[in-house]
Formats: sequence, C-alpha cells, structure tokens
Amino acid sequence: MPFRYPSPHSQPLPAYEPIPPYTYRRYAHAQSCRKSWNRKMLVLLPAFLLLFDQTEAQTMQSKCYSCATPNLKNNFLTTERGPGPKIAEPRIYDSYCGGDTWILKERATVNCDGYCFKWTQTLNNSGTFSSMTFRGCYRQMFDLNNQNVPREPTHSFCTFSEKPVPCLSDSSVVESSCWCQGDHCNVTTTPTLNLFILIVTLITSFYFGKL
Repeated sequence: MPFRYPSPHSQPLPAYEPIPPYTYRRYAHAQSCRKSWNRKMLVLLPAFLLLFDQTEAQTMQSKCYSCATPNLKNNFLTTERGPGPKIAEPRIYDSYCGGDTWILKERATVNCDGYCFKWTQTLNNSGTFSSMTFRGCYRQMFDLNNQNVPREPTHSFCTFSEKPVPCLSDSSVVESSCWCQGDHCNVTTTPTLNLFILIVTLITSFYFGKL
C-alpha cells in the first residue's frame, strides 16, 4: 500500500491564544524604534555623503582666486605683507579682489595642488576704514622651503590679529590670513569647517532625539 502524507486537516487546529499585552507592547516599541531609525538614516546618509564628497575634493586639485587690490601692486614681492616672503605675483590686480570676486572668476583663477590662501589688512582710522587684500595658491605665491614662511595647515584655518597704530588714537590695524581647500574657497573664510560643524550638529541632534 503506497505511503500517504497526512492531511493538514486530519488533526485539529490549535486553539487561538491571544498575544499577552506585554509582548504586544514590546513588539510595538520595536517597530517604533525601527521606523525612527529609518527616518534618521534618511537625513544622516546624505549628510555623510556630503561630508565624504568634501573630504574627497580636498585630495584633488583645486581652483583658487589669484588677485590683489591695486593698492598692493607697487613692490608686491618686496614689501612685507602676509605670512612671509613672496615669490610670485597674483594673476591680476583689481579692486574687485577686495569684495565681489565672482566678477573676476574667469580672469583670476589658477589651478592649485595645495591650499588656497587669502590675506586681508584693514586700517581703522577712528572709524574710517581702508583695506588691502590678496588671494592665491599658497604654495605658488610663497616659498615653502623658506623657514620664515608658515607651513600649510592640515585643515582650513584662519589667523587674526589687531594692533594699535602708534601716534594715532582710536586707530588699529586688523590682519587676517586664511587657508582653505576646494574650488574658489578663498572667496570666504572656512567653508569646509562650517559644513563640518553643520553636519556634526545634525548628527548630534538626531542621536539624542532632539529633532
């Protein structure tokens, strides 16, 4: 006689047992946590990708603004301005270098395999301001083999100083030097650092459940 598998209906079905309340609460809590985690990842993943894209860009060649305001043109290489002795002049001298640099984008762009640089000096003469600015590729404009030239930093970085003007009351000279990486980043201060702070703030807020 051939073997026959037992029919699934040959045995009585088990009686229905309701899910205990504590088990349902645990299940609902697990589902809620999973949905919350998925929502957080939808926001955090683009943030991580954006940070990775910025970091990746720093390993490649950048484009820097290379210009100076006209009040720096005379004896640019020999006058002591900036962090150290200079070995190259900027690509152009133009008053827009002190502000609306986007106008100079086509004429004042150079390729740079290091950090872009921006130097600004502002004279505050009792509330009357005058400034001078130059921008460029740091390792093209300065001799990094010279011990008097600061080394390139390992991240976007700025220095600031303010000194009083002798014999002029209520007057001072404010000087800033900024290094950065990324195309045309030397139009501003520290874009990568600001982006990093924004991403860290997002991550921290989501981690502690404040958003």
